[in-house]
Amino acid sequence: MAEDERGAGGQRTDEERIEALMIQAAVARGRKDFRKAEALLDAAEALAPNEGRIFDLRGDISVDRDHFDSAVAHYRRALELDPTLEDTEEKLGMASLGRMQATKLASHGVLPDGLTPERIRRRSQIAMLASLVFPGLGHLWLERYDRAAWFGIPTALFLACVGLLQDITSEDITRIGALWTKYALIGAVAILWIVAFVDASRCATVREDEELF
Repeated sequence: MAEDERGAGGQRTDEERIEALMIQAAVARGRKDFRKAEALLDAAEALAPNEGRIFDLRGDISVDRDHFDSAVAHYRRALELDPTLEDTEEKLGMASLGRMQATKLASHGVLPDGLTPERIRRRSQIAMLASLVFPGLGHLWLERYDRAAWFGIPTALFLACVGLLQDITSEDITRIGALWTKYALIGAVAILWIVAFVDASRCATVREDEELF
């Protein structure tokens, strides 16, 4: 009886060790310490070689590193071991799509400097953020110089006019007219800012689609 209890206790201890290793591996992944995460998963796999969740997490790490071939293999292995894993089948589909995109980009010579789908998406995000800073900056980032000029130059001129109107100190009627003119220019700048952001988002999406598909 005591021996059976020790056996059960030992089994629980192994499960706890596996859980602890997987939690530590997930934390290391979150910190982008992929080497440590893989080492922790190696230790977990040595204890439980048929645990599907280990391979599911390996697939996640491979996706983070843009290693889509490895990700597909790990997700497939995870599903073989445990078909009940939630989201793994969907992640397998996404990894397969990422592999096709990377293969297409590489075959067209678009990745000479290690450009990846993740970097392409990050470039689009930077372009949209730049548009929030000043109209036209996002278009410059996307190398759409014509549209950068369409939005940037009028905005700069309108802002300059608003600054000049601040210096008007003549009769009241002139000040009232200047005030209304200033508000109209501020409204125009706000509209330009919004339209520039929307257009930069559209241009970023179009360019992303052209490069990925």
